Amino acid sequence: DFGMSAVESMAAGKPVIGCAEGGLLETIQDQITGLLINSPPQVADLIQAIQKLDPEKALSMRANCEGWAATFSTQNFITGMQEFIKKHHG
Repeated sequence: DFGMSAVESMAAGKPVIGCAEGGLLETIQDQITGLLINSPPQVADLIQAIQKLDPEKALSMRANCEGWAATFSTQNFITGMQEFIKKHHG
């Protein structure tokens, strides 16, 4: 799981709470675009993260979320792939 649901949420300006594993380690910037909780997740960790990410904190992360999500755009992917191919096969 790459974590595209998290990227889609951030594109809408919404920070994400996720488990510190898999693709979420690449898509969520802890304390910047959301909160990462321990893996495996514990109920207490989730409760603490929800309490920490109150509406004011979430709103303060909005611009970071939108900006970070833009780095996962289709155009950035295509450009990155073209540069990789040119560098390694060109």
